[in-house]
Amino acid sequence: MASNATVKCPSPMKATSNGVFQGDNPLDYALPLAILQICLVVVLTRVLALLLRPLRQPRVIAEIVGGILLGPSALGHSQSYLHAVFPPKSLTVLDTLANLGLLFFLFLVGLELDPRSLRRTGKNALCIAIAGITLPFALGIGSSFVLRATTSKGVSEGPFLVFMGVALSITAFPVLARILSELKLLTTDVGRIAMSAAAVNDVAAWILLALAIALSGTGHSPLISLWVFLSGCGFVICCIFIVLPMFKWMAQRCPEGEPVDEMYVCATLAAVLAAGFVTDAIGIHALFGAFVLGLLIPKDGPFANALVEKVEDLVSGLFLPLYFVSSGLKTNVATIQGLQSWGLLALVICTACVGKIVGTTAVSLWCKVPFQEALALGFLMNTKGLVELIVLNIGKDRGVLNDQTFAIMVMMALFTTFITTPLVIAVYKPAKRMSRAEYKHRTIQRKDPNTQVRMLACFHSTRNIPTLINLIEASRGTEKREGLCVYAMHLMELSERSSAILMVHKARKDGLPFWNKGHQSHTNQIVVAFEAFRRLSRVSIRPMRAISPMSSMHEDICSSANSKRVAMIILPFHKHQRLDGQLEITRTDFQYVNRRVLEHAPCSVGILVDRGLGGTTHITASNVRSVITVLFFGGHDDREALAHGVRMAEHPGVSLVVIRFIVDPSVVGEIVKLDMDNSSTEARSEDEEFLAACKEKISEDNSIKYEERAVRSAVETVNVIHSCSLCNMFLVGRMPEGQLVAALKGNSECPELGPIGSLLTSPDFFTTASVLVVQQYRSQLPLPSLASLKEEGSFHNSNFSSKPTGTAVRISVLGVHFPGQWLLMICLVVVVTRGLAVLLRPLRQPRVIAEIIGGILLGPSVLGRNKSYLQAMFPPKSITVLDTLANLGLLFFLFLTGLELDPKSLRRTGKKALGIAAAGISLPFALGIGSSFILRETIAKGVNGTSFLLFMGVALSITAFPVLARILAELKLLTTDVGRTAMSAAAVNDVAAWILLALAIALSGNNISPLVSCWVFLCGCGFVICSLLILRPIFKWMAKHCHAGEPVDEMYICATLAAVLAAGFVTDAIGIHAMFGAFVLGVVVPKEGPFTGALVEKVEDIVSGLFLPLYFVSSGLKTNIGTIHGLQSWGLLALVIFTACFGKIVGTVVVSLVCRMPLTEALALGFLMNSKGLVELIVLNIGKDRKVLNDQTFAIMVLMALFTTFITTPLVVAVYKPAKRASKVDYKLKTIERKNSNTQLRILACFHSSRNIPSMINLLEASRGIGKHEGLSVYALHLMELSERSSAIRMVHKARRNGLPFWNKDQRSDSNYVVVAFEAFRQLSQVSVRPMTSISSFSDMHEDICTTAERKRAAVIILPFHKHQRLDGSLETTRTDFRWVNRRVLEHSPCSVGILVDRGFGGNTHVSASHVSYFITVLFFGGHDDREALAYGVRMAEHPGIRLTIVRFVVESETEGDIVNVDINGNSTTKLCLADEEFLAEFKETIKRDNSIKYEEKIVRNAAEAIAAVHEFSRCNLFLVGRMPDGEVALALNRNSECPELGPVGSLLTSPDSPTTASVLVMQQYRGQVSPDLTLQMTEE
Repeated sequence: MASNATVKCPSPMKATSNGVFQGDNPLDYALPLAILQICLVVVLTRVLALLLRPLRQPRVIAEIVGGILLGPSALGHSQSYLHAVFPPKSLTVLDTLANLGLLFFLFLVGLELDPRSLRRTGKNALCIAIAGITLPFALGIGSSFVLRATTSKGVSEGPFLVFMGVALSITAFPVLARILSELKLLTTDVGRIAMSAAAVNDVAAWILLALAIALSGTGHSPLISLWVFLSGCGFVICCIFIVLPMFKWMAQRCPEGEPVDEMYVCATLAAVLAAGFVTDAIGIHALFGAFVLGLLIPKDGPFANALVEKVEDLVSGLFLPLYFVSSGLKTNVATIQGLQSWGLLALVICTACVGKIVGTTAVSLWCKVPFQEALALGFLMNTKGLVELIVLNIGKDRGVLNDQTFAIMVMMALFTTFITTPLVIAVYKPAKRMSRAEYKHRTIQRKDPNTQVRMLACFHSTRNIPTLINLIEASRGTEKREGLCVYAMHLMELSERSSAILMVHKARKDGLPFWNKGHQSHTNQIVVAFEAFRRLSRVSIRPMRAISPMSSMHEDICSSANSKRVAMIILPFHKHQRLDGQLEITRTDFQYVNRRVLEHAPCSVGILVDRGLGGTTHITASNVRSVITVLFFGGHDDREALAHGVRMAEHPGVSLVVIRFIVDPSVVGEIVKLDMDNSSTEARSEDEEFLAACKEKISEDNSIKYEERAVRSAVETVNVIHSCSLCNMFLVGRMPEGQLVAALKGNSECPELGPIGSLLTSPDFFTTASVLVVQQYRSQLPLPSLASLKEEGSFHNSNFSSKPTGTAVRISVLGVHFPGQWLLMICLVVVVTRGLAVLLRPLRQPRVIAEIIGGILLGPSVLGRNKSYLQAMFPPKSITVLDTLANLGLLFFLFLTGLELDPKSLRRTGKKALGIAAAGISLPFALGIGSSFILRETIAKGVNGTSFLLFMGVALSITAFPVLARILAELKLLTTDVGRTAMSAAAVNDVAAWILLALAIALSGNNISPLVSCWVFLCGCGFVICSLLILRPIFKWMAKHCHAGEPVDEMYICATLAAVLAAGFVTDAIGIHAMFGAFVLGVVVPKEGPFTGALVEKVEDIVSGLFLPLYFVSSGLKTNIGTIHGLQSWGLLALVIFTACFGKIVGTVVVSLVCRMPLTEALALGFLMNSKGLVELIVLNIGKDRKVLNDQTFAIMVLMALFTTFITTPLVVAVYKPAKRASKVDYKLKTIERKNSNTQLRILACFHSSRNIPSMINLLEASRGIGKHEGLSVYALHLMELSERSSAIRMVHKARRNGLPFWNKDQRSDSNYVVVAFEAFRQLSQVSVRPMTSISSFSDMHEDICTTAERKRAAVIILPFHKHQRLDGSLETTRTDFRWVNRRVLEHSPCSVGILVDRGFGGNTHVSASHVSYFITVLFFGGHDDREALAYGVRMAEHPGIRLTIVRFVVESETEGDIVNVDINGNSTTKLCLADEEFLAEFKETIKRDNSIKYEEKIVRNAAEAIAAVHEFSRCNLFLVGRMPDGEVALALNRNSECPELGPVGSLLTSPDSPTTASVLVMQQYRGQVSPDLTLQMTEE
C-alpha cells in the first residue's frame, strides 16, 4: 500500500524557453517565470505603497499586504493562477532568490547599526527597552499556553514558548525610524528615546532569536541546543577577533573621494555568504551570520557607504520583495475561521499591544516622562516589521508554528504596525511654536546692533560648506558684541532607501548633531570644517540635521528657526557653479524648498548664490581679504541687506562698498509710472533715517565706502552694476522698492531671487562674486513678494505633487535546502575564479580566462570526476536554481554591456575599421559553416542542419569587445593606431554578433516551418523598434531628472532594473532568449549624465562579483573534456581551432594590408580580433540548450574559445612592438628655462578627477605669456585607473585619435564638468588644448605619462599632489598610489616636472584673463630647480593680472660656511653659482622693463631665519619653488620629510605648521639623469 502512495516527482524546470512560436509556455521555464514573479511583486508592492502614502504608512505595510494578496488568502484562491504563477516546482527558485535578498538586506541592517551607539544609550532609553522586551516576552509565553491548548496542539512546548515570546517582544528599528521621520519626531525627546530603545531592542531580538532557533532543533538532547548556542557565541567571538581587523584594514585602504576597490567589495560580499553558511551549519540560520558581519563593518569612512550603495537598490528593490511573497504564500487568512480563531487573533493582538504599550508607558512614567510622551513611546515601540516576519517564517519552517498560528501572527504584526502612525498622531502633539511676543530679534536690522545675532545656516552637501563658513566668518562682528550664534543645519532627504536609516541612526541631542564630540571621524570633511571653525573663531556653532522629504523640508527649517529664535536663515541656491563659471541646476527640489521657506519663515531669509567666496576652504581671520558690495535701491529688504553688510564691515579683513541708486531728478517719474501711496512715502523716510545712521558709522570706519549713483534708465543701472563686478560678494534685497527696480522687473526663472538677484545670476552678467539675496522678516509679506513666489518660471512641482503550504510541497518535491548548499556553492565559485585570476595575472591574461577555467575545473572534466563531490555540490535537483541564478546574473551583466556600448560611436566608425570588421565576420562565418559539414559527418550526426551551420558560423566569427578592451589596456595599445582600429572594429563586430545570434536562435526551434522562424525574427525586430520609440523616451526623461552630484532616485533605479527583467521576459517569450532583451535595453539607455553611471555603480559589483561566475560554472558543468577522446576528436578540435584562427587572422590581415597598414600592425590586429569571451559562451550554451550542439561538440568549442583567447596576449607581444620614443636629438626644449623665451611652451597637465581642474586651469591661464610668444600648447591628460570592473570599458569605449580625447566637439554633455571646463578655457583663451586620457594600472601609469610627454615634446609635466585640501585648510591624503606615480615620473621624466599642491589657486572655477589678480612668490636659493621655478615665474609675470615677487636668500658674509659644511671649492658648486648669477643678471634686466615684478634679497644667518623669512610671504596666491635647491641655506633646511618628492622648501610650505593658504608648485628641472637624492629616498622607502 505504501508503494501505491508514492508520488512521482516532476522533472526539474529548464532555465529558458524556445518561445511561444515554438509551442513553449514561458511560465513552464525557470528564468521567465522568476522574471514574471519579480516584476509582479515589484509592481504590486510599489502601487500599494503609493496608495498607502496618504495614510503615512511605512513601505513594509505595502510589502506585507502585497505578499498576502498574491498568496492563497486572495489571488491564490484561483488554483489556475497559483499553479501558473507560483507552481510548487518553482518555489525552490523563489525561496532561494528571496533568502539571498534577505541575507544581504540583513547585512545592510547590521551596517546601519553602530555598536558604539549602544554603549552611549541613556539610562531612560535602556530601562524602556528592557521593559519593552520583558513584559511582552512574558505575556507572549502566557498566550502561548492558550494557543497550545487550541490551535497549536502537539507542537514542541519549549521552542513554541520562546518563539511566541520573541515574536511579541520585537520592535522594528528600520520601520520605527521611517515613522518618526514621517511624523517629524526625530528631533523630539520622544524620537531620541524611541530610536535608542529600538536599537537596544534590535540587538536583543537577534540574541533571543538565536536562542529560540537553538531550542527548536529536532534533537531531543538539551546538550545539542547548548552546543548550538555556544557555537553561535564562538562564531561571534571569532568574527570580532579575526574578521573585524580585516574589515578595518580594508576600510583604511579606502580613501575619501576615490572608488572603493572592487576586490574589497567582492571579498566582503563573499564573506557575508560564508558567514551565512557557517551559522546555517551551526544551526542558528544563515541570516544571523550576515547580520553579525554587517554589525562589524567599520562605520567610519567611505567603505561602509560604498557597500550600502552597491547592494541596497538591487537587493531592496528586486530580491527582498520576493521574501514577502514567500511569506505571503504561507499565509492563508482563510485558516482563521470560526469564533475561536478570531478570538485568538484578538487575544494575540491585545497581548502584543498591552505588553509593549503598558510596559513602555509604565517605565517611561517612572522615568518622569510626561504622560502623552510616554503613551506615544508605547505606541511607537509596538511597531513590527521585517524581523518579525523572519521570526515567524523560521518558526513555520521548523514546524513550531502551524498554518493557523502563522496566519494569526502575521495579521498581528500587520495590525500593530498599521495603527502606530494614527495613534501617535492622535495622542502626541509636540509643543507648538513659541509665542512671537517672546521672540523679538527676527531681523539683522535692529535698534541695538550689539545684541547677539542668531543665524540658521543650511546646507545640502560639502559643496556648500567653504563659502558658508567664510560667510559666517565675515559676519562675526567685533569682540565687544555679544557675539554670533550659528546653527548649522544639514538638509538631508528622507528617501525610500533603507540606507536612509544611516542618517537617522545617530540621533542625539535636539537638532541631531552630525558629529560626536567624543569621537570624530577624520574622513568626515563636514565635521572637520565646522569643528575647526568653532575652535579658531569665537562663534558658537550648533550642528543640526533635518531629515525629511523634500515636500516638507521647509517645515523643519522654519520650525527650527523659530525654536532657536534666529534672526536670519541662510539657504543655498538651487544652482551650483560649474568649472567654467556658469550656474547649473543642482536639483529643482531645492528651489521648491527655498520658495516655501521665503513664504513661511519666522525671520529674515538669505539665499546664497555660491561662486566660491574665499576659495575652497575656510579662510582664517588674519587672511580674510574680501570686498563686499551692497546695491541699495530702497525698501525693507535692501535695509536688511545693508544692515548685514555694515555688520560684516566690522571684520578687519572686509571692505564694504555701499552703492545707492538714485533716479536722476531730470527723469523722475519717466522711467516707470508708480502709484506713490503713503506706504511708499513711509518706506522712503525709513530709508533716509537708516542711511543717515549708516553715514554716521561710515565716518568712523575707513573700511566702508559710500557712493550715490544717479541714473536715468534701467540700462544705466545695469551698467553701473556691471562696473562693480570685481568684488567678492554682492549683498542685495530680494524685493527692493522704487522706480528703478520697477523698471528692472521682468520674467525670471528664479523669482525667489528678485530682479537684482536674477540680474546678478543671469548668464549674460559675468562676475566671479557670490550673491546673498536678503528678504527682511515682516509679519505679512506684501502681495508683490508673495505673487513672485507663486510664479512658475522654469520650475515645475512635479515631484511633490487549506492546502499544503508552498514550503511543504517544495521540500517533498525537490528536497533542496537553501542556505548551506547555495552559500557554499557561491563562495566556492568566487574563491576559485578569483584565485585563478591572481595566478594568471603575471601572464597578463583577462579575467574571463580564469572564469572559464574555473568553471571547467569545478565541472565533470576535473573535480566532477569524483561523483560524491558532484552529488554533494551540484546535485541534478539543484541545476534549475543554479541556472536561474546564473542567467539572472548574465541578464544584468549583458544590460551593463549594452550600457557600455554607445550607438552613436558606431556611426562614427571609419571605413578602415568597418572593412576590417566585415572581413573579420564574413570569412570566419564562411569557414565555420564549412567546418560544420565535417563535424556533422563525424560527431554531430542527426542535428538540425541549418541551425548547426548558423551556430558554428556565429561562434567562429565573434570578437569579444570587453576582453579585447582589457587586453589592449594591459598591453598599452589603447592609444596606438592598432588599438583604435581594433576597438572600433570590435564594437561593430559586437553588434553584428547579436544580430546573427538572434537569427540563429530564430532558426533553431523545434518547429520546422520557416514561417515560424520568420515570425520570431520579425517580432525581435519589432521589440527593438518599440524599445527605441517607447522605452528610450522614458529613459531620457529619467536621465533629465537626475542631476550631477545628487543621488539618483531609487524609484528610477528600481523601474529600470524591472524593465530589464520585463524585456528579458518578452524576448524569451518571442523565442530569441532573454539576454537579447537585456542587451537592447542597455543600448537604448542614454549615456549622458549621471543616470547611466548610477546604474553601473549599483549593479556591477554584486552581479559581476557573485552572480556572473555562476554562469561559467553552469557552462563548466556542461563541459566534459573526457568526451574528447580518440584521434578523430582531437583532430576535430585542432581543425576547429585552426579554422577559427585562420578565418579571423587571415581575413583581418588581408583587409588591413589593403588599407596600407604595416605588416606587424596587421598581424597584431588579426590576433586581437581573434579574442573570444562571454558572448562566445552564451552562443555555445544556447546551442547546447536547444540541442544544436551535443556534449562533444560543445566541449570542443569551449576549448577553442579558451585557447584562442589565451594565445592572444603572447602573440601580440611577440609580433608587435610600438614605435619607440622619439629621438632625443629632435627634442630640444625639455625645460622652461631656455635661451629663446619666445618659443612655444608645451605643457602636459595631468589630473585624476574634477577636484584638480580649477587650480590646474587657472595655473594654465597664468602660464599663457604675452601675444608675441608662439603661444602655449597644453595636453590635458586624464589619469584613470584600469580596474577589474567591467565598467572600465566605458572609459575605453570612446577611443578616438591618439590620446583618447574625453570630449566630443560635436556633442557635449553639460553635466560633464571636465568637458565644460577645458572647452571653456580653450574657447576663451588663445591656448591650444588637446584632451587626452591615460587608462592604466597605477603600477605603470608613470610610463604612460612619460611616453606621452616625450611624444608630445612637452617642456614640463604638471602633476597633482597626492594630498588634497580639507575644508579646514589642512592637507589629507587622497590616495597613496598617486604619490608613487609622482615619484616614478620624477625619476623617469624626459622633461621638467612640477608637482602642484592645490590650496584653491584662483577659487573653484576658471578665472578669465580680465579677472585674474594673483600674487605669485618665487623662493630662490640657487641651483637648477630654482632657476626653472624662476623662469616659470618670469613667464607668468607677463600676464597682466599677475604680480611676481622674487625672494633670493643670501647667506650673511660673517656666517658663510657656518650654517652647514659645504664644499664650496668643488667645480660643480662653482658652476652652479656662476649659472645662478648669469641667470639672475638677465632676469634683472627684465625687471627694469616690467613693473609687475618685485625683487628682494633676504640675508639670513641660519635655517631658522630662512624659515621665518619664508613665512613673511605667506599671503600670496602661489609659491614657486625648486624641488632640490642648492646653497648653504637650502642644505641647512631639514630634508627628512614624509614627502621627499617636494624637497625641503616644498615640504616646509605644505607642513601643518605652515601658516599659508597659498598653493605651491614644486619644480624639478630636466637634467638628463635622475636626481641622486630621489633615487636614494625611493630605495630606502
